[in-house]
Amino acid sequence: MFLAVQKDVFSPGKELDGLLCDLARLANNLYNQAVYESRQYFFASDRKPWKVLSYPKLYAALKERENSKLLHSQAAQQVMKSAYEAFKSFKALHKLFRLGELEHEPKLPRYRTKGGLYQVVFTGQSLSVKDGLIRVPLGRGGAEAFDRDCFHIPLPERLKEVEIRELRFIPTNGHWVVEFVHESLETPALSCKLHSESVLALDPGLDNLLAGVTNTGQAFLIDGLPLKAKNQWYNKQVARLKSILTCGLESTRGVTSKQIQRVTHKRNCFVRDYINKAARWVIDFCLDNGIDTIVYGRNKGQKNGVNLGHKTNQEFVQIPMLSCLPGLGSYA
Repeated sequence: MFLAVQKDVFSPGKELDGLLCDLARLANNLYNQAVYESRQYFFASDRKPWKVLSYPKLYAALKERENSKLLHSQAAQQVMKSAYEAFKSFKALHKLFRLGELEHEPKLPRYRTKGGLYQVVFTGQSLSVKDGLIRVPLGRGGAEAFDRDCFHIPLPERLKEVEIRELRFIPTNGHWVVEFVHESLETPALSCKLHSESVLALDPGLDNLLAGVTNTGQAFLIDGLPLKAKNQWYNKQVARLKSILTCGLESTRGVTSKQIQRVTHKRNCFVRDYINKAARWVIDFCLDNGIDTIVYGRNKGQKNGVNLGHKTNQEFVQIPMLSCLPGLGSYA
């Protein structure tokens, strides 16, 4: 049994939205505190990248801080673990750099924007379900601070028969996304006859999102023009809205608005849906034709310093060339 994630756009009422914002600010503050502790440990260790503050020591340093106490204990632990994982990744990347397998030296994880929002994660151990509602606890400190010990959100109908392993509240583009991590609803696949000598090669591109050919002579193309068109529409809309906000000033860096956030969300949803459907089609093709192995063309750093002209750069850099890989892996 493997885990799956259902993402839903969540529109809380005014009171719950305020509560989620408060929790997300606490999580953001706690993350920055965890980064500070880890960076100070790094500097005190003569900047040796293999010296990373362990999670038990990080937890011991932060568990009595106000931001940690006001969050549910498991939610606070998830924030600290995410900061710890960031430094753990830094350590692994620096090792690759020392071995000459990475061109640029990785930088230390940075602080998040002061006063910003960060995701709040509750593990399944702290959740309970009753009458189609998920009870999300706030913990002792949160109950005292917010005059309530929990809040409730509706459980999606299709998930009522499965166990929720994790619940994530993610602030993104001016709204909330709720991720339900649960046991997969996929029924075990019927045994199908795959031929170990059958191979499918995939080449990602622009006009053709994926070009596939098998060693038996079969071939297919998955159209990439809808993604290019959506990106073109998105860039024009954002440029127009930023021009209005800045009254035509040249610099628009960091400029945003609720309308820009809505346009960005719409574009991101389209891209994710299109790529997931493409990955599903490829897997079905492999099952129908007994293909055992998929070879995916991956060019590391192919977007770094790309200079193909303004228009082509825009199309090439903004299309996530490797996004099909997670989809292929999960469907396979």
